Amino acid sequence: MPDWMKEKDLLKSKFVKMMRTLSKLQDKKIGHWYQLPVSPGETGNFIECSCTVMFSYAMSVGIDLKILDLRKYLLIIPKAFQGIEKNSLKPVDGALKITNVCYETCIGDKPYYYDRKVVDGTAFTLGTAIMFYDRYHKVSRK
Repeated sequence: MPDWMKEKDLLKSKFVKMMRTLSKLQDKKIGHWYQLPVSPGETGNFIECSCTVMFSYAMSVGIDLKILDLRKYLLIIPKAFQGIEKNSLKPVDGALKITNVCYETCIGDKPYYYDRKVVDGTAFTLGTAIMFYDRYHKVSRK
C-alpha cells in the first residue's frame, strides 16, 4: 500500500473517531456544543456557535464523502441547524447576527476558556455558518 493511502486511511479513522465522540457531546435540547464540549453545564461554560457550525459542517462533509453514516448523523445535524436558528441568530436592523461566539481563543486550560468573552457578529462564524447551511440543505435531501 502506498504511503499516501496509509495516511488517508489514518486521517479517515481519526475523523470518524472525532465525529463519533462529538456526536455524544452535543446538547440534545439546544443542539449546540459547549465551548468546552466535555464539560457541559459547568459554571463559565456556554453554548458556543462557532464550534457548533464547524462540527456540523464537518459531519455534513463526512456524509457527502460517504465516510459517515447518513442515518446516524442526520439525527444530529438537524438539531444543530435548529439550535443555531433558535439560539444563536439575532435579528439586527433587518439582518441576522451570529451570537454565542467565544472571543479570540487559542489553546489553554479551563480557566483560560471560562474567562473568554462571549461576542456577536464574528466573520469567521458567519462564513462557516453559511457553508454549513448550504451543506446541510444538500445532505438533508438525501
